[in-house]
Amino acid sequence: MGNLCSGSGKHKKKRAGSLIKIKNQNDNCYYKPKSNSASLICYDPEKKIIREELLDTKTLFRPGCMFSKLGPCLYLCIGGSDTSDSAFIIHLNEKKVASIPSPPCPLSYGHLNKYKDKIYVIGALTIDGQGSYKPAQPHVFDLKTKKWSELPEMPQQVALSGSYIVHTYLYLIGGYIDYPNTPKPFNYILIYDISSECWVESDIQTPIQGGMPNCTVLPSFDILIIGGYDPLDVIKQDSRNVFLFDGKTFEQCAELPDVGKLRFFDDAMNFRSDIYIYSDENALFIYNIDKDNWNYNDLEFKGKQDIGESLQGSKQSSHVSRNSLDKMINNKI
Repeated sequence: MGNLCSGSGKHKKKRAGSLIKIKNQNDNCYYKPKSNSASLICYDPEKKIIREELLDTKTLFRPGCMFSKLGPCLYLCIGGSDTSDSAFIIHLNEKKVASIPSPPCPLSYGHLNKYKDKIYVIGALTIDGQGSYKPAQPHVFDLKTKKWSELPEMPQQVALSGSYIVHTYLYLIGGYIDYPNTPKPFNYILIYDISSECWVESDIQTPIQGGMPNCTVLPSFDILIIGGYDPLDVIKQDSRNVFLFDGKTFEQCAELPDVGKLRFFDDAMNFRSDIYIYSDENALFIYNIDKDNWNYNDLEFKGKQDIGESLQGSKQSSHVSRNSLDKMINNKI
């Protein structure tokens, strides 16, 4: 297949207009589960305030849980390393959760992709009868019927792939074959046609050399591909690479700042010309798509030495000063 994102052929010339302001006030904030707690970390990009919101539940967010937005003030959480068969919907207005049927097998460390009333779970790990992690088959959950099912068998058994949906196609990018025994990078793209429920393999080669790249679909239908990691540490080095993909070509962007563990489990958020994404260590990384540079709000690095600008040349990474960072932290509510 040729262009994988129909209608997205231009990216560099239209960077300034590629992101949109979110108008609904309920959608302004960016949420991330706080591991081993019943709290969500919340960042308000308008007010530049970070706070925690405690949910009215005994359910805890576990490391490796999959978290994604369903709609205004509505989020979905599936799995986790200790409770990987759990699944629930979060109603932020009431700060309550409602359980949904558990997946047919334990799932963790994957990505959730929403298309209409269905949630596609891609790149996840499961646990075998001996308690060891292994790659899980792609699953889909129907929000209407509340039923789980597996997708048809893939043409290649790719583990730890990133994923995104454009139009009626689900794309799998990056990841490994023969994982975890003798993992090798998968350098092509698998495409699932949601309408016809079948797989095809693209002949476009990718520069993605690792697992679990985080993929964000921009309003232009370009794809921002951030980092990559192996949750089991079979491959021990996390990726700092960032690419902009227009469906035909990959443009190298500024690398991630070399600070902390660069592991991004959760969806990013678009706001104006910025993309916000939390790391597993609760650091908030901010990428400006017009300037092609990174900032980070290092909540979990407080008290440690500032890294500062870590990249060379025209593509610079910067950081938020400690004084400005302290002003951004609000009380728990």
